[in-house]
Amino acid sequence: MILLTDVSDYLGKTILSRLQSSEQWEKIRVIVPPEKNFHIEKYDKTEYVTGRLNDHPFLDKALKDIDTLILNTSNILYDYRALFKALISAAKGNEINHLIYISSVLAEDSSDTIAHECHETELYIYQSGIPYTILRINILMEQLPFFIGNPYENEKIYYPGGNGKINFISSVDVSEVIFHILNNKTSKNKIHILSHENGYTFYDIASKLSQIKRKNIFYEDIDLHIYEEALSQTFLSVDSVNRLCNIARSIKQNKFNISDYTLQQILISQVNNKKNIAQNIKEWFFCKENKPSLLKHSIKNLPDFLSEAEWNKIYTLF
Repeated sequence: MILLTDVSDYLGKTILSRLQSSEQWEKIRVIVPPEKNFHIEKYDKTEYVTGRLNDHPFLDKALKDIDTLILNTSNILYDYRALFKALISAAKGNEINHLIYISSVLAEDSSDTIAHECHETELYIYQSGIPYTILRINILMEQLPFFIGNPYENEKIYYPGGNGKINFISSVDVSEVIFHILNNKTSKNKIHILSHENGYTFYDIASKLSQIKRKNIFYEDIDLHIYEEALSQTFLSVDSVNRLCNIARSIKQNKFNISDYTLQQILISQVNNKKNIAQNIKEWFFCKENKPSLLKHSIKNLPDFLSEAEWNKIYTLF
């Protein structure tokens, strides 16, 4: 049985949907915080348990009969280290066979607050002795509306990202990798970096949106202090504002411009001839964005996500 720690965001929903579509698992269990219990869309063949990660009796209940734990709760807005440590400790006590953790592509960068917290969680996992798979993912395409709003409406992007590039990755692709890992026992005790081979600045994003909209959409690289002041006037706590500013600072410093081909290597079509595998990978490395994929699963590029219909589908979730 599989336990998911969060389905309130797009990544969690996509992971759950992918697991359910395979019908390999009779039931999947999901942890739902009490404050989100009435806002979660419920699915058949999914067991929802309501409680908090700092409630030890609840954790033992949630982990009962669980074989694989998927720790996918995002720490963008909050520091969850203490809660994750409690969960990992309870997972060890309940003899979980496999822990899949969604970490940050910058996990080894101690100067990045959120990434550093992810690295500490990774250390908890190593120390627990639980067989693990750690996915260090780049910023998700589906998180873009959270950062920059809806440029289709206001025709402007205000963000202090400078010329920093981001090699965005899709939640759909992360979910596909998780599905592969669950069906591949050799993936245990490994770390995978999941980042697209192509990076984009916010200037690039504005340009591509302009092409789609057939109307000029501009990006303005605003001062970080202006961004911080604007966020401070929202519902966000001081700590959450600082965390979002930390992400913006790392983007401007080009830290998220990490090109990687692990996605292709994991999802490449299964063929018996090693020469064919090598040739397929070689061809993929040199293909353009619009070239047909050589994979069973078609990896999503950022321009695909930027279509107005796709953008609005995600934007309505925020």
